[in-house]
Amino acid sequence: MGANVSKWSDLEESEALLKLVGDQVVDPEDPFWNGLFSTSVRRPQTRAEWSRFEIALQPLLVNLIKNQGETHNLSSLVDVLLLRQPELKQALEAENSLYCWQFLNGLFVLRMALKGLVELCEDENQFLQCLEGTGRFEKLLKAVIQTINMIDEAAIGISYHLQLESVQLIIMVLSSPLFGRPSKIFDKMLQSSSGLTDLAPKLSLNLCQRFIANEDAPPDIYEPGSERAGSGSLVLSFASGLWNILTFGYSNVSASAQPPQTSGPGVQENENLEIWSKTPLADLSQLLLLLLINHSSSSALIAEAPAVPEDHCYRLALYHCYSHKDSENDVSEPMAKTSFPIDFTKLFHALNQATHTEEGTLLLYTLLHRNEAFKSFVLASSDVDLLVVPLLKTLYSADERNNHHTYMSLIILLILSEDEFFNGYVHDNIVKDVDWYGERVLGEVSLGGIIILVVIRTIQHNMLKMRDKYLHTNCLAALANMSNQFKNLHPYVCQRILSLFEALSKRYYRLVATLQGMDNFTEEDKEHSIDVASDAGALEEVLRMILEIINSTLISQNKSNSNFIYTLLYHQHIFEPFHKHPNFQDLLQNIKTVIDFYNKKLEPMKEGTLGVEEMQEFIRQTAIQFPTEKLKKFPDLRFKYVEEEQPEDFFVPYTWSLIKSKIYWNPDKISLRGAFLDQ
Repeated sequence: MGANVSKWSDLEESEALLKLVGDQVVDPEDPFWNGLFSTSVRRPQTRAEWSRFEIALQPLLVNLIKNQGETHNLSSLVDVLLLRQPELKQALEAENSLYCWQFLNGLFVLRMALKGLVELCEDENQFLQCLEGTGRFEKLLKAVIQTINMIDEAAIGISYHLQLESVQLIIMVLSSPLFGRPSKIFDKMLQSSSGLTDLAPKLSLNLCQRFIANEDAPPDIYEPGSERAGSGSLVLSFASGLWNILTFGYSNVSASAQPPQTSGPGVQENENLEIWSKTPLADLSQLLLLLLINHSSSSALIAEAPAVPEDHCYRLALYHCYSHKDSENDVSEPMAKTSFPIDFTKLFHALNQATHTEEGTLLLYTLLHRNEAFKSFVLASSDVDLLVVPLLKTLYSADERNNHHTYMSLIILLILSEDEFFNGYVHDNIVKDVDWYGERVLGEVSLGGIIILVVIRTIQHNMLKMRDKYLHTNCLAALANMSNQFKNLHPYVCQRILSLFEALSKRYYRLVATLQGMDNFTEEDKEHSIDVASDAGALEEVLRMILEIINSTLISQNKSNSNFIYTLLYHQHIFEPFHKHPNFQDLLQNIKTVIDFYNKKLEPMKEGTLGVEEMQEFIRQTAIQFPTEKLKKFPDLRFKYVEEEQPEDFFVPYTWSLIKSKIYWNPDKISLRGAFLDQ
């Protein structure tokens, strides 16, 4: 019924595994395969355990590569699975547990063998030689994709395991970029001659559905089919309790599992944490989808590879997916063939629940930036606050987040702010009990007001710590896009806008004073002066942008912003140093006009006779009389997000950095670029 490998050190003594990797030829029709697929191995749960497990596998993998040229046993393993796959759907429908569990275990054995090959082989040519050419490999990929696509209903029990194993196998064989190598296999998937491109719409839909469903893993995720998981198993009973299929684990440690190593050389703090969440199929389906759409041979990572179409089959599928409510007449024939219908409402709510993760934020960004139909759906939604608030929470907790997560969240806000309806909606939508905002109790405040507060906080965090020019430029661009809709601003929001200007202006003049006090006699002084001048120039741009935002608000919403006018009058002194500065005079003209108008109206009043509420009421009444024609008109502040050229140079390594946080690879062999190396 199969051998039981109780310790990883026993792997080298397993008769079935030794025969597979040895010098004896095993025919695809040999009963040996049933025995191999019944071998039981305790699964790793943490990175530390995976490391030890793969060390135990290493000698077997070396022998497999050494003997493959003579035995072709790895090719036979692929052939056995190809022979069995066509009967899998029928076996699932007939609840043929034995057949399904054997196929699942065969997929796992193959996945571990291919993972080892990817890491050990110097390039993909050597990898493909082990499989004796691309033909067999294309058939394998097609069979694995078909295994994912055949399960349309909820993934439960063995269906969940089969999809999870299949998704992992595809990720595994596409992982050459993780090691700094071009992926010819990936390119082959995207070429119509391979016969794989027709499967792209269905696979993309299925991956989206698994993400939307966000199903919890079954209780037997560590040991598929195990009686100890709770529900019992015909297979386990049949196999006398010895059949435990090794899969990735992430939940509770099974009763038979050894506890993970908690200390010792080479074990880092996070090496002993469970490697996955409770929803691994949703997590990895989402990441595989991102991997498929972001791949491009033009990427710097894979520049040697032959070119693939700019909008390849997986991009076309996701970028043009459409609402399942659209009639056939609303969808063009080419789009219907290359893309898929999906429930936008369910997708929208799934993304709302996922923006606290980097992969969820990246998928949301991709859909908003690339899929016009979905973007229009989101902007027309009366529940857009359900999307915006989680993004704001991510930005608010920037200290606890990866910088890339912060940046992508901000870009999504910028994309949303390009829409005038959105900008009006967020200032009309009142939010109560913003308990996650810790600076002060806000009470009732508009969603737009919270956006302003969080973006200003992000600017301050960036100026102090990250010092990323592009980040604060995008922050200000989002505020600028919304500025002509700033209305009925909360007093604290008004205070934060002007406090930001005041704090940055003080910093600006300190830099100017430092420059003026420099002699520039030494090379060191000259280099320092260049740095200071650069910082002063950047601050000058930021200050001008804040003044443009204030101008836009005064011109468009003067009569709807009594709190803002009150705060402007209270802080009018902060603008005085800039009145004679040639780079700011044009932007101060309107501010001076407004301040002078209200000051003149206040002259008959005795100083100190009006309280805050009386002052605000006075401003509301006086605003009706304000001659808006006296304000100098400026071009509308309209900023649009544009991706840099070859965005794959960022998104490919970024996606792989997210994947390697979910799946273990030997860190000594990974070769991602720059900022992604340590993630």
